[in-house]
Amino acid sequence: MTTVLRDLTTLGNAGNTGVQQYVFDPSLIKGIVLVPTDWEANTAYLDTMIASLQADTVKAEGNRIYPIFRFGAMEDKSSEEKTIVLGYGDAVNGAEGKYGFRFEVIGGGVDLQKELKKFNGPGRNVLLVDDNDVIIGTSTANADEMGGMTCNIRAIKPKYPDGTNNTKYLLDVTLSNTKEAFDNMVIYKSSVSIEQNVKGCLNVTLADNGTQSTTHIFISAKTNQGLVNLYDTFDDELADPNAWSILEADGVTPITPSGVAKVAGTKGWDLTGVYATGTTISVNLASPSALRTLLIGVAPGNGFESATLELAIP
Repeated sequence: MTTVLRDLTTLGNAGNTGVQQYVFDPSLIKGIVLVPTDWEANTAYLDTMIASLQADTVKAEGNRIYPIFRFGAMEDKSSEEKTIVLGYGDAVNGAEGKYGFRFEVIGGGVDLQKELKKFNGPGRNVLLVDDNDVIIGTSTANADEMGGMTCNIRAIKPKYPDGTNNTKYLLDVTLSNTKEAFDNMVIYKSSVSIEQNVKGCLNVTLADNGTQSTTHIFISAKTNQGLVNLYDTFDDELADPNAWSILEADGVTPITPSGVAKVAGTKGWDLTGVYATGTTISVNLASPSALRTLLIGVAPGNGFESATLELAIP
């Protein structure tokens, strides 16, 4: 399959001014995808772009990508190019300005804004996604590859509504390397919606859901501030020892449940095993990628990742 990657990098000539038959004119930026600094999409990746991106949303933290949608407004915060005026009055070009954007994030509320704040600073690269589902990245050292652009992220604490303005959730994105973002720009045109097909993981809260013992622990799993119970959708899928990760008090030694049974009355699960009395064990769901193989959080839906539940065994 031929990829849809278009290389917009500047050729090493004096500059030609003919207008191409096909030109790229960026549309409104509706979202971004944060990627690891070493993330690169080669030809094989690009040939299965959507499936590849979906797989990356449930990888381990250091290799995971983070789609952020949707933006309802954008303010240009780019810095101006610097011009230096010499003593005799001649003006010469100084430093190029950096691209900067202030996006208004809609639909995620306080919950998403708190998660976005965890990304504040450098440390990840970014892909821009416009309203025509064009992904904008930068070229790499290898031909026919796309990489993310160096960036700095800042999620701003929201201001409460004042009777005239609604609560606004703002995200500042600065592209730190102008050459990456303009001279070495490459684009990928998707035939399907990136927003609808590439989604981030949802946080899951595990809770004590019964009388614990040395042979049985009872757990519930909910998302969305406890308002959505995973039992209603994944009661059978989570009744599987492979859907759970339990560690002894040392935080290292795994405990493999011998069985998992649904508990319909409390909308939870009974994990049968051997749990040492007087200890505190750590309970998690399996990794997002492992859950996906069990048909929990299947693309294009969201993946799931739990916070650790510390459970005291009497």
